[in-house]
Amino acid sequence: MCGLSRYPLPCILVIALLALRSTSCQTCAQLEGQSPIPAPTSTLIFKSKPTTFGGRGCAPVLAEGPFWLLFLNVATGPFFPDRTANLKRSHYREKKIPLLRPEDYYSRDAARVAKSLTIRKKYAYATTMAINRVQRFWDRLLYKQVTGEKLDDIVGEQISEFILGPLTDEYNLDLSVKSKPTMSVEDLLSILHYHWCLDTSPVPHERYTVQLPLLMLMTAYTSSRPGALIESGCARGSNDALRYRDVVLRVIPNPEQPDRHVLVMEVTLMYMKGKRNKSQPTTYIFHERDDNLALCAISHFLALALADQAFEAQGINSSNDIFQIAVPPYRNSLQLRWKPDILDVPVFRRTIRTAQGIRVSPDRALPYDVFNQYLQRLGRNAGLEDPLTPYCIRRGTANAVDDVATAAERNQVLGHSRADIFERYYISQKVKWDVQSTYLGCPARDSVIRAVGMMSLTQDPRVPKDLADEQKAAIEQDPYLVELNRQRQDLVSAMKLESGSVSKAQGTDLHAQHRALEKTIQSERRLLRRQAREETREHFFATIDTIEIEHQLLGLSVADHLKIKDASEVQFAFVERARLAQSLFQSLGSCVNEKHDHSHRVQAISDWTSLCHLQGVSYRKNACGLIKEEPDLMNSDTYPLICPPTQCLFCLGNDQLAYKARNYSFSRPQKAYA
Repeated sequence: MCGLSRYPLPCILVIALLALRSTSCQTCAQLEGQSPIPAPTSTLIFKSKPTTFGGRGCAPVLAEGPFWLLFLNVATGPFFPDRTANLKRSHYREKKIPLLRPEDYYSRDAARVAKSLTIRKKYAYATTMAINRVQRFWDRLLYKQVTGEKLDDIVGEQISEFILGPLTDEYNLDLSVKSKPTMSVEDLLSILHYHWCLDTSPVPHERYTVQLPLLMLMTAYTSSRPGALIESGCARGSNDALRYRDVVLRVIPNPEQPDRHVLVMEVTLMYMKGKRNKSQPTTYIFHERDDNLALCAISHFLALALADQAFEAQGINSSNDIFQIAVPPYRNSLQLRWKPDILDVPVFRRTIRTAQGIRVSPDRALPYDVFNQYLQRLGRNAGLEDPLTPYCIRRGTANAVDDVATAAERNQVLGHSRADIFERYYISQKVKWDVQSTYLGCPARDSVIRAVGMMSLTQDPRVPKDLADEQKAAIEQDPYLVELNRQRQDLVSAMKLESGSVSKAQGTDLHAQHRALEKTIQSERRLLRRQAREETREHFFATIDTIEIEHQLLGLSVADHLKIKDASEVQFAFVERARLAQSLFQSLGSCVNEKHDHSHRVQAISDWTSLCHLQGVSYRKNACGLIKEEPDLMNSDTYPLICPPTQCLFCLGNDQLAYKARNYSFSRPQKAYA
């Protein structure tokens, strides 16, 4: 390995594979009395996408040279199998793929390291490779890609031994097992409660506040991967996501109470893994929830549809109009159809910057990285110890379905082709059965086992959500960051000396270097802060149990930063958020009378619809809170006739801002016209 240490890991794996295969073929040829295949004499040429190891599409593919023919003869004989269908690529993935030799890989990676200035602990952090990533790369090696067949089992065992042995020792691969928590319905309800009642994290637009819980609910009720509902990270730019044409909303008589009509929703997922753009869609059925509106996906969806004005029938302007629709006796259902121009519009959409401020894009789907970013932030703020990802919800649904469905039904729900996929990757790491009681012959304590298996078992909302000022100041004293700031100051001095100011130096090499260095400083600062936050969270969860026990046994007083925040102290900038926080988690059983009054549900959907039209605000310490005696949002046509000279006219005319934000005034008139 000494001679190969300067080559990237993909090249080492390929060379090891080919060496093993060549040795095996020569041995077989000698046993059969044939002359062994001559060793290759030309240089190997690899064809690979210009991506770093571990990224998508990084598996090298042999492209040219006499060894190409040798490889095919060894693998499948002289004929190349027809894999035209598997080689088709979408239009957004078509790229020119350069030919790279092993030394080219080394030069390219060295240039990247020098360009990004990734040294010391940042480089060590970035180059920590997990053993499962190496194994996944081996699963996608060029042999299977070229021939369409897997290698012999003995060759695979030899490669696995090589990965777990010399390769692990030389590259210090991470052998730790990553936890795979499962989110139960209790965990989901806890997260939704925090989202609606306690979370004041800023969002660019309040539509995200409605889209995020609906995505969580639809993921839980369909067990789908995120790419089936929003734009997948594997298909960036495709705009492939759930569209209005994929959703059918119907009014049907309630089979249990024929005099009452209910809403049902059929959601057809066209972009499931392995079935994307194929005629094998899966349809899931949703129905109304009367026990808790926070768990009702139909109510959330109605708010988005009303905000988009998606209904074709005239007269549907609010949720109250929808609940007044009745099915005639001669019909079994009535479908609420969509406008023709809304059929191809994604249901979940991202935000864009406009001259009027942050607005919801009319046609661009929400990307996965945005959803995952806000979901993980929600889990951290809610106090979960493990990262909250969409797959936590999917695994929770998979384990819930496994308790009541057959293997074939479970495969249909999860979109699996084989039953062993669930057993290998989705089954809960914690045993769901009371084995102790089973062995002792006692009644099973299922509630205890279920409580211990919840993801929120170690949840603590007091976990630090941000770094303290002292921690931020300590990060600024990091030696590498100090050196970068010194280089930036030198560039600023050089630009002032040459051009007079930084703004006048635009277009020069010094200004370009300054911009690149600014990005490097920001990236380094974000990395250091993220590492500090992770260390702070780990320290909190490692010590909080001991602190709690000592407080109880020794009678110590609780520190101020460890006190539970009262929900009544939370203030929102929008009255809609305050109403939802007070009413969402009330049981509807006591609110629905004999005439099936929908006032509670109508009010919640109306508040969600209003939020979809409001621009997000920042909940800073001095930000405006909710004034209880203040009327609802100021109408867009109510403007003061005479404005003070410090009044911001742009804020006043923005009807998607909060009431106080629209009345923003500058400290001096000069700033208003600067």
